[in-house]
Amino acid sequence: MLAYESDVLQAVQQHIDNAMLILFDGLHEIGQLLGRTPINKKMDGLNELGFFISAITNLAEALKDLRLDTDHVLKEREVMNY
Repeated sequence: MLAYESDVLQAVQQHIDNAMLILFDGLHEIGQLLGRTPINKKMDGLNELGFFISAITNLAEALKDLRLDTDHVLKEREVMNY
């Protein structure tokens, strides 16, 4: 992270925030779809859906960690007000 210019890191932060919103909106839509699906149809492919949701949450966690790293670097550079 230290190799990047501060303005690039701020752009990365914005992209991370946008990606997180998209991921969580997608999870919300999946939940709504499951809620509308009849109970007898829910069992088909439910295992694969669980792995998909797990992958999305793992990505969200990695993005959160990247966001914390960029926050730290910008704070060290005194670019952000904390």
